[in-house]
Amino acid sequence: MLLFVVAVQTYTLFDKVRGTYYDNVLTFDLRWPTWPFFAVAWAGDVSAVLLIAVRTYRLIVQPELMQETKSIKPVE
Repeated sequence: MLLFVVAVQTYTLFDKVRGTYYDNVLTFDLRWPTWPFFAVAWAGDVSAVLLIAVRTYRLIVQPELMQETKSIKPVE
């Protein structure tokens, strides 16, 4: 479910990047284009989708590798 929600968010954010690029939206005070800021956020969303997909794949295919087997030793 999380993968689906983040993937939809990534798609809509890409639409925002594209729209601000073609509409030439600028910041109010410095007149910088706003699309690079949205593009950085979109790149973060893409990496989140990839990491969630890998984690989900690993949970489904090899769940035994996801268990931590660290033993905690008492401090004396």
